[in-house]
Amino acid sequence: MKYVKKIHRILINISRGKFILLTMIMGLCISIFTHILIQLIFQPLPHPHIEKPLRSLFFRAIIVAPIFETFIYQWLLLIYPLKSFQKLTNKKILVGVFISAFLFGIVHFYSWNYILYAFFVGLYLNYIAILSVFLRKKKINIFISVLLIHLFINSFVFFVNLL
Repeated sequence: MKYVKKIHRILINISRGKFILLTMIMGLCISIFTHILIQLIFQPLPHPHIEKPLRSLFFRAIIVAPIFETFIYQWLLLIYPLKSFQKLTNKKILVGVFISAFLFGIVHFYSWNYILYAFFVGLYLNYIAILSVFLRKKKINIFISVLLIHLFINSFVFFVNLL
């Protein structure tokens, strides 16, 4: 927990560019760690169906899906409702983060393992969205910061699944 607090303090105090770069690297590390952990505990994660027209799959998986998913799960289901509360409490934030991550996981229904993997990735994306809200004075765009991380994770998963 001590290291989590230290990372949180670092993220709050760095510049916008370093924030985006560091959160992308952290997102990739969390994605890899979660993937390995789930494979060790359960059966290996199934690969999402790789279709023949790779250009179409690339466009949908790396461009379209992150845009729509970021808009729906981090903006509409998390940030927008939280901004509407007059008094924002940690409990309301946590409930929003977990509901959004749960729904994010459910739509990735390739298998139960993949749902669990997507849930943890969703938690991380929600953390970055919430952190971006509190860093507005640094002009960190909530949507763009989460979208870039999401694009990066999806790109990595896409290219690994091609191997």
